[in-house]
Amino acid sequence: MLVDGLAARLPSGSRCWGVPRGGSVVAAMLRSRHGVSITAHWAEATIAVDDLIDSGRTARMVRDKYRLELEPLIVKDNADWIVFPWEGAELAEDAENTVVRMLQQIGEDPNRPELEDTPRRVVECWNGLFSGYRYTVNDAALERSWLHPEATVKDGAVVWPGISFVSSCEMHLLPFFGVARISYLPRNPAQGKGLPVEVGRLVEGFASRLQTPERLAQQICDALEAHTRGAAVQLEGSSLCPMALGKLDGPSAVAALARSGEFRNGHRNRAGR
Repeated sequence: MLVDGLAARLPSGSRCWGVPRGGSVVAAMLRSRHGVSITAHWAEATIAVDDLIDSGRTARMVRDKYRLELEPLIVKDNADWIVFPWEGAELAEDAENTVVRMLQQIGEDPNRPELEDTPRRVVECWNGLFSGYRYTVNDAALERSWLHPEATVKDGAVVWPGISFVSSCEMHLLPFFGVARISYLPRNPAQGKGLPVEVGRLVEGFASRLQTPERLAQQICDALEAHTRGAAVQLEGSSLCPMALGKLDGPSAVAALARSGEFRNGHRNRAGR
C-alpha cells in the first residue's frame, strides 16, 4: 500500500501538512491508518505531504515558500496521467474552475451571462487540441500496408502528399499550423510502397500536444523509422505567437526538417532535400 510506504518514510514525530488538495487526502489517510499527527496549517508542520511529485514545481514551491520538505505518495517519472480514486469525475470540474480563475486573472467577470458556458467549452476544446497525450503509435497501426492514392515515387522514395496539421506552441500555448511533407524508403519488396501505419494519424497524434516544430518533425520521423529504411519529414507553416505578442503584423514562418535511416546518409528527394 502506497500510504504504508509513505508512513514508513516519515521521520519519527512528524507533524504533517497536506498540500491542498491531493495532499490533504493523503494526510488524512496517514492519520486514519497510522495515527500520524497532521495539522491544517503549514506553519505548525514539520513536513509536507502530497499525492505526487510530477514536474517538481510543487516540491520547489513548498521548500522555498513554506521552508518544508515534501514527501509524496508517488514520484511520477513518466508521461502517464495518474487518476487517484479520490479524484474521479472531479477532474473535469477542477479544469473548469481553472478556466474561471484564468478569466478572473485577465480581469474578466466569469459570471457575465455571455461567459457562463465558456469554461466547459474551453475544457472540451483542450481535450481535442491535446488528445495526443492519450495517443500511442499503436493507435495508427493497420492490419495491412496502405498507400495514399496520391503518393508518388521519386529517386526510390515514396512521397506522400502534404498532410495538414495544427499544433500548439509550448512557450505560449498558441497555435502553429501548416503542412507535413513526408518521404520514406520502403523496407523491402514484400512491403511494397505502403506502410502498416496511418501516416495522417501519426501526424495528428503527435501534433495534438504542446510542441516545437523541430520535436514534432522528429517524433513523426522516429515513428516512421520502425517501418522503413529511412524517412524524411519537412514541416512548413505559420505560427501565431509573434503576431499575438505584437512583434509582427502577421503569422511568422515555421520550418523544420527531420531525417532518419538512409536519409541521414545523403538520400534526397522533394521532402528531404
